[in-house]
Amino acid sequence: MVESCRRSAFFSSVMLGVFACHYWYAGQYGLALSMLGFAAFAWAKRTWKQYSVLAVLYFAVWEWLSTAFGIMQFRLALGREWGSAVFIVGMTAFLTLCSASLLLCVLLKREEQDRDCALSAGEAGTGARHEKLKAVLFLLCFMLIQAVSQNVPLNILLAERFFPLFGSVQAFMLAWYGVWVFEKLSDSRTHNKYRLRIWLIFTLVFFIQLFLGLLGLEKFLMSGKLHFPVPAFIWFGALYRGAFGFMAGLVLFAVLLTGSAWCSHLCYFGSLDNAAAESGKLSVLPEKWRKTARFSRYAVFFLGGLSAVLLSYYGCSLVLVLFFSWAYISVSAAVLGLLSRKYGAMMHCSAFCPMGVVVNCLAKCSPWRLRVRPSCDNCRACERVCRYRAVSPESRARGKVLFHCSLCLDCMNVCRQNALFLQIAGIKLSAENAKTIFLFFVAVIHILFLSFARV
Repeated sequence: MVESCRRSAFFSSVMLGVFACHYWYAGQYGLALSMLGFAAFAWAKRTWKQYSVLAVLYFAVWEWLSTAFGIMQFRLALGREWGSAVFIVGMTAFLTLCSASLLLCVLLKREEQDRDCALSAGEAGTGARHEKLKAVLFLLCFMLIQAVSQNVPLNILLAERFFPLFGSVQAFMLAWYGVWVFEKLSDSRTHNKYRLRIWLIFTLVFFIQLFLGLLGLEKFLMSGKLHFPVPAFIWFGALYRGAFGFMAGLVLFAVLLTGSAWCSHLCYFGSLDNAAAESGKLSVLPEKWRKTARFSRYAVFFLGGLSAVLLSYYGCSLVLVLFFSWAYISVSAAVLGLLSRKYGAMMHCSAFCPMGVVVNCLAKCSPWRLRVRPSCDNCRACERVCRYRAVSPESRARGKVLFHCSLCLDCMNVCRQNALFLQIAGIKLSAENAKTIFLFFVAVIHILFLSFARV
């Protein structure tokens, strides 16, 4: 088995090296280096990397055959001999196919061994399925980043801005990071801790790019035009301009795919609110704050939106627009820095942010629902861990969570009775499978935001 693995890795890496030369001579230097990355994957022990290599080898076969057909058509049109060139490219396709077949045999043999070991240990043996899912996640992230970057008018990948034609390298590295994100979030033992770290990394990347852009390095800005880096202005700005921009479309796509998880995984302001909440002790809100918090963000949503529309309609001066904008930011910062810290809860996100209203409403169009089984023993561990205050005794009695739940899933991972579970509306799936699919999409969306979300 070991010898077969080495032989397969050798032939796969050689053929991918040849494929890298194909892209290099075509002037696609980033893709050429990415193919060398896949060649290195051929020697890796992680099974998901092997599956990724297998997919790329089959793609290479198709690319070589398409190239051979193109050469034949081109030379026929010129009335020149085409047989030898087509034969060489065709043989390259054949050798690549042989390498892919050898790798497939190795993977099938390994999968059979893993299944036998799982059965002998009395386990379900889902390891191969998860490894295939990681490979799909890696390839999907890589292809989506490539597709988006090639079909928008701006160079939205930083690598393309600083090193033209090398954006594929950034796509490769981000897709690799996406697999790591998925692994950490999928493990209930590490989910809560790493969700916050991954979220904070995204926030730091976002604001570091903004800071460098403010210092004069305009390549770190999306379009070179500054706007307020506050989530609420995705909504207010769209109403003021009368048009939805790239970020609004990205948020809409994320919410429809992952529900309200945008608030707990991708909002660059939310992680700051979480940090403020964690610096204080979770405590019970006074009665007056409970009543206010129930309606306050809806008031901000409508009043802020109305102000944006009126400012635009009457053509108010930039000074007045900036005054209202800074007033909102000041109040927002006060809520985050004072109330969230004082009560140990994410008061900005759950009681003030109008973008949360947009996300929670749109989330009703997504299929994800967090439910509570009757096996709940009212230990209240979920309430103690939820910084959004989205779980209450009344909601648990109804088998649901509250409307402003952000699907962070922290409550699921602390429940000793497994009473909290995620489901897809209208589809019968086990809770574990539903959670895996959900986290798969969360990882993909996280990588897309990390690639493209900046001011």
